[in-house]
Amino acid sequence: AVSSGHPALRAIVPRVTSADLAGAPPSDGPVDEVEWLTTADYLVRNWLDHDRYELDFDWTLRPVREAVEDAYRRLGRRSLTLDFLIPDSERAGDEAPVEIYVDGHPFDGPPIPVLHTVGWFDNLAIPSMRDFTTLVGKPGWADLQYLMADSVDHENYFLAHAPISDRDDHLVNDEALERMLDLYTGPALDFFDVFLKQTRPAATLPRVRWHLGHDGYHDSEEWPPPGTRPQRLYLTRLAEATGSGGALVPQPPSDLQDVHWTHNPDDLVSSAVTDSFSFLHDYPDESATSNRPDVLAFTATPVSRPLDLAGPVDLWMTLTSTGRSTDVFVKLLDMDPDGAVHMIVRGQGQLNDAAWLNMVRIELGHTGYRLRPGHRLQVTIASSDFPEFLPNPGTGENAWLATRPQPTQQRLICAPGAEPFLSITVFEP
Repeated sequence: AVSSGHPALRAIVPRVTSADLAGAPPSDGPVDEVEWLTTADYLVRNWLDHDRYELDFDWTLRPVREAVEDAYRRLGRRSLTLDFLIPDSERAGDEAPVEIYVDGHPFDGPPIPVLHTVGWFDNLAIPSMRDFTTLVGKPGWADLQYLMADSVDHENYFLAHAPISDRDDHLVNDEALERMLDLYTGPALDFFDVFLKQTRPAATLPRVRWHLGHDGYHDSEEWPPPGTRPQRLYLTRLAEATGSGGALVPQPPSDLQDVHWTHNPDDLVSSAVTDSFSFLHDYPDESATSNRPDVLAFTATPVSRPLDLAGPVDLWMTLTSTGRSTDVFVKLLDMDPDGAVHMIVRGQGQLNDAAWLNMVRIELGHTGYRLRPGHRLQVTIASSDFPEFLPNPGTGENAWLATRPQPTQQRLICAPGAEPFLSITVFEP
């Protein structure tokens, strides 16, 4: 509707979504998107036809494309969309069957008021925030952009309730559904009162309403809010550490050591949850993953007072691999005093030039989160996240078509002037 410039359209409230769900275009730099296996699972289960299907994919089949073909055979039908997304031996598979926006991209259409509704724990949080940050920098659109960012996942489970009990599970409890719907619809109704019914002035709407996890809601005129500042935490290997241990420190370390790890396609790092759309339903302790020898874990000292994060989080690093390409999965986690760790925000990228010797950025997205006293920040780095993401075969072949994946060794370069660091946005109003 926005793309076509339809004259009846006066305002929209996109929720935990993006104008570019088909994925970002290939990067001109060294970092590309990592492909989701979740996409194939989702398109077959939910968008094959008018029914919803329950079936398991056998992702151990090689090539991985065969797992989708096996699902098609069992269902007796195919997904046209998925066939265009997954390559076969005869075509590249990277062209959509139709143009997504035949009238041009929505951002190039007539500006209208938009309330971007983002979940900090949504698996689409990064593209959702990209929409907002793009449009607030676009002439004509900027003054019409509003943001509602909450500590929820894609299925509208709240951090304050995680992990979710039956009392707060709106899929099984009607009272929980009523409570959730008030929070779900309230901001949209207020927005439409202003721009559709015109019963309220626009000045009554907060330009940005955002939730600080473990604290509450805040209003501001911009995002990141006033009172924020960037801060760096450097990744360094501990001299006494064994395996993949390391620290997050506020100053560049003087004793620098490169850190290595192996990507073994026969022993992939397991995804934290089976359904990342409802991540907070389980809200898993990820300490077992942090302790794997093929996962780098860098941990800060405990904070003595609340550390509030409100804004973008990025990891900057230099990486090489023995493979022709490698995937990098990065998580920022909260370690509690008992050693349990829970995800705050995450991001990933594929490096298709494994000999790249410049700093690259892995975008972890935005967050609003309070690290409570006694808790620590932890960063983990791995080369797989299975079965949520398509594993890298390590051979340079298309990952859907590779039949003999190979182990690779990754090296995190720690050298003067190229110290890897985490960039966080600290909120101190």
